[in-house]
Amino acid sequence: MTVSAARTTTRKSGIGSPPFAAHAFWRLLILTAAFGLFIILLIGRMATLALFESTRAFGATTTDYVPDRGDIVDRDGQPLARTMDAWSIAVHPSKIIGDKIALAAKLAALPPLGLAAIKSIIRTTGARTLDEELDLQRDEMRRLGFTHDYREGVAAFLEKRPATFTGK
Repeated sequence: MTVSAARTTTRKSGIGSPPFAAHAFWRLLILTAAFGLFIILLIGRMATLALFESTRAFGATTTDYVPDRGDIVDRDGQPLARTMDAWSIAVHPSKIIGDKIALAAKLAALPPLGLAAIKSIIRTTGARTLDEELDLQRDEMRRLGFTHDYREGVAAFLEKRPATFTGK
């Protein structure tokens, strides 16, 4: 009967490269150091953004990064819609195209509470910041969502009939 036993120690010679475990240790150490450096750089960048940049996302409240809007033209190059700077927009009754009475009837059929809220917001929009404006619009939408006119509009849409708004 022959007995075999495995050696529990490794031979160490002064010639050649170190054992595989030593290479793996150094590779793991370098990888960990690189990952740690990346995390430190990431935290440093977040800190500089938090301390030295504005509280909003960079460029979110300005139009510095928004390209100019182009005109919408038909196939002959005639403008259908143009972009222009305007402080106020008005309708000149003498320049209305089509039947003015029919247009007035269509406008009168729109929800009066919603139109009043829109007019109120538009009249005072220049006095607020973007955040204040968005908050106001959110609050108005929430308030109007609990009105009888809102329920009537949803019901009319689902029943595929014209809505009858009462201003309540």
